[in-house]
Amino acid sequence: MLVPAVAQPIPTQEVAVPGQSEEDFDLTNIVNLLGPFSGIRNLDLDGDVARCEFQGGGFALGVWLRAYGSDEDIFNAYYIHIHPFLSILQPPLSDQISDRPVPVKLPHTNLDNIERSFLPHWPTSALTLTLSAILALIPLPQDPDPFSDARVRSRRSCAQLFAEAAFSEVDKEVDRICQELSHATVPMRQGIDASLSVLSPVLALVMLSLYEYCQRGNMSRMRSRANRAVTAAMDLGLHKLGPTATEAQRRAWWSAVSMFVLYLSSVDQQVSPIITLDDQRITTPYPSFRVSSEVCEGMQKPIEVLTSQPWPLLLQAEQAIISVSEVMNDCGTESTMAAASVSERILKLDSQISTLLKDLNCSPQLELRTGADARAMQDMRTIARVLTYSARLRLHRFRAFVDIPLFMNKYCDIAAIQRRDSAHPLSGPRFESVFPFTEQQSSLICLKSSLAIARAYEDLASPGRSPYTSGTPALDTTPETAYILPFFMCGAMQGSYVLLMTYYRRRCLRAWGE
Repeated sequence: MLVPAVAQPIPTQEVAVPGQSEEDFDLTNIVNLLGPFSGIRNLDLDGDVARCEFQGGGFALGVWLRAYGSDEDIFNAYYIHIHPFLSILQPPLSDQISDRPVPVKLPHTNLDNIERSFLPHWPTSALTLTLSAILALIPLPQDPDPFSDARVRSRRSCAQLFAEAAFSEVDKEVDRICQELSHATVPMRQGIDASLSVLSPVLALVMLSLYEYCQRGNMSRMRSRANRAVTAAMDLGLHKLGPTATEAQRRAWWSAVSMFVLYLSSVDQQVSPIITLDDQRITTPYPSFRVSSEVCEGMQKPIEVLTSQPWPLLLQAEQAIISVSEVMNDCGTESTMAAASVSERILKLDSQISTLLKDLNCSPQLELRTGADARAMQDMRTIARVLTYSARLRLHRFRAFVDIPLFMNKYCDIAAIQRRDSAHPLSGPRFESVFPFTEQQSSLICLKSSLAIARAYEDLASPGRSPYTSGTPALDTTPETAYILPFFMCGAMQGSYVLLMTYYRRRCLRAWGE
């Protein structure tokens, strides 16, 4: 997994303590999550803390960075490392793609000040600059110690260099596109190269939003970049193209610009998105995957068809999380809304989430062709499951565990130990009277959902699964350690909370029984 702006567990020496059971010892690393550096951290505000984390170690072996020799190589690397988890671009024309990074060795004195002169190639667009920022975070396969302090610090420094340059380039590209469109007779140019030229600043803002979230931990910038991407996309008319929209334009709108990243930022900030799925102005169809249908009776061979699945399921999963936040807020407010009405909404929402999970857990009777979209479609369904189970956790977690704070810092909607609030908004007898599930029922739902999330993350991080069946992939297309774009890591935090609370509850019950 790419190193997010979350503190790594503090290394501990495995020393047995007299009287400490093996069961207690297994919790050593988990307990480190309760430390002062646990949870998501804004690197732009907590620079001193970040520097303290990276003191000493890792200099003797030298530091190597991942770079690329051309924009074409950057796009090839995108299809291998990013596209399987976020398909913002249409599939490439050829499936024979290999990763060709150019290792760059840094002088020890420049770990925090990466310069353009160190790099073999400077990307030529806002999009390739942003992709380079994310790719720079991925360790090289030959790195013997990829997570040493020096290497993590240098990769972050290099990524930030690209990200800052990309954000500056966005303004220039937007101005250029506006000038071109104002003099053009056709509002949107056609062709792959022309489409990428027009979509570059929009897609760059999308990826910059995820970069701020996954790597910098800056939620305000994340939402700002996402909102600006939506505004730019609507200025280009990407939301109202109708059936004539190209696949590139459809993916730019649905997978990245409007719904996906915007909803993600809204979910984390617990605010309503500036545009919703049911907006009547949206006429652009969902993106599609090219698949082969089953061989029907009388058919000699499968026929190729296009399907929009699982795009709508992914967006419904994000909508479910927002709906959960809304209904839980209603539970915590002293409004005149009847308790029966709130209870009915909770039951209906839980039923909708269960139905969505059934749809996601049913394997489609379709076979995807080989290529860049092969793994993307599979991973998209898995990510949608993570988000849907996260929605069900959010709905039931407080009823199951009364939101007892477990982590030092706030993350997602989980309360932090450091908070000094006198009372939680959902505390009191009113919540118990409104919520239509018992503590035992919600606890079981939370446990099952957490285990399902753990299995989903295991599937996503499974190493050695190349999305290509042809060509000559480079060594690190099937690395021993899998790296994913962790924009859905909130589900992991939710699931970890439930599993820890379930464990502590069972320990307490056993202690009382003795």
